[in-house]
Amino acid sequence: MEYERTLCVGDIHGNYPALMQALERAGCDYERDRIISLGDIYDRHRKAAECVEELVKFDNFVWVLGNHDEYVRRWFRGQWKAKKNAGKEEGRWLRRGGRDTVKSYCEDGKLRKKLFKKHARLIEKAVLYFIDEH
Repeated sequence: MEYERTLCVGDIHGNYPALMQALERAGCDYERDRIISLGDIYDRHRKAAECVEELVKFDNFVWVLGNHDEYVRRWFRGQWKAKKNAGKEEGRWLRRGGRDTVKSYCEDGKLRKKLFKKHARLIEKAVLYFIDEH
């Protein structure tokens, strides 16, 4: 399928207001434009889950996995528990914005399980690279 435009966004880091501003300024068409995330949707802001929800509204969304996305994928898979007694690498992730991502999946202190599971499935479809057909 031909798309009117291919748009790229990277290093969102959970900053939902900035993402929305960029999409608005670009005049995005969710049905006719393809959007490619160049990695790092997650961490540093507490609206990471909302960022993913917005991006998947595009009929053609390509998610290129960034290092922060990989950390979150490990959490989704249950490899990391996101607890205070975390291992060295997991602790580093939590201190560098992972806590904000975890909080983006919680409401009133409880995990939003349905959203968590949905995004856990979505991130498994992320790719390590993308080659445009043009």
